[in-house]
Amino acid sequence: MLARELADSPELAPLHDAYTEYALRDRHLPRPVLAYFGFHAFADAVDYSDVDRIGEALIVPQLLRDVLAIHDDIVDEDLDKFGAPPLPVALSGAEGRLTRRGKDLALYYGDFLVGVLHRVASGVPGEAGRSLVRLIADTLYVNQRGQLAELLAETKPLAETSVDDLLVIGERKAAHYCYSFPFRVGAVLAGHDGRRIEPVCRVLLKIGTASQVVDDITGTFPGVVDHDKDTLGEIANLRRTVPLVLLATGRHSERAAALLAAPTPLPPDDAARLREELWCGDVPDRALTLGRGLVDDITTGLARLDLGRAAARYLDDLVAYRLRDSLDRFERAIGRSR
Repeated sequence: MLARELADSPELAPLHDAYTEYALRDRHLPRPVLAYFGFHAFADAVDYSDVDRIGEALIVPQLLRDVLAIHDDIVDEDLDKFGAPPLPVALSGAEGRLTRRGKDLALYYGDFLVGVLHRVASGVPGEAGRSLVRLIADTLYVNQRGQLAELLAETKPLAETSVDDLLVIGERKAAHYCYSFPFRVGAVLAGHDGRRIEPVCRVLLKIGTASQVVDDITGTFPGVVDHDKDTLGEIANLRRTVPLVLLATGRHSERAAALLAAPTPLPPDDAARLREELWCGDVPDRALTLGRGLVDDITTGLARLDLGRAAARYLDDLVAYRLRDSLDRFERAIGRSR
């Protein structure tokens, strides 16, 4: 499907190649898989033999994820994602550097993918297709509210942003499109009663919000949890991430205070020094406590859901792999460093 859509614009072939390589780094395509379990929300067993019958719309959550991830990479100026340069850097030409041209190409390519996304969605017949188009619109609306709120928060001092503010922003800018949206896509394609799906999506929003906390930890301390990302650009620009807010609102050294008060973007050496301050104080322990509390709440919610055995098992595994195991690795790293 994607090859067919991209083949209609052969003049963009170098961009398509860079995008395809970028998209396939999202290991195991978790968004389409989550959509598949949304389709089979009440089944006791699945074997993936019916993927072709369900149709190409299962790729819709992945396309939306790619659009929003590309835009996020541009704004955050990330240099590494999943162990390789994100699309804006890959399109910059210069090895490992981010240029204006790379950002411009990535921006417009992300917008191009919005068109691909709607072309795929418009091919779904009947009420399911109409519901899918509305769901895409609603998800983009919520996502941009979160992204814009995050940028507006930068107009006030970092210390005036609370962790609760970040959790609301994270739910809007990430949890909806990464977690509840894919499950809803599958449920829409299957024609499930929305009243039965809604409680599941509320728990998925909590999973997505906690996942954003884990992402903040992972990018701030690359190699501690895993090697998926390095968000030194967020540190240099003093983005509203959980570790930075915890540092700004807690006890910190004079060096940290000076770096937090410095004009952005911080030079690379200063960003690296601020990363040291984030690791050496109590920020890791406080971030771990926050993450553990969110996972405990999610675990309680999962136990109460009305789901088939297959989807329930998948969500349990998702929480274990994406959240609990990541926090376990983080805790072990904290212990080794103390």
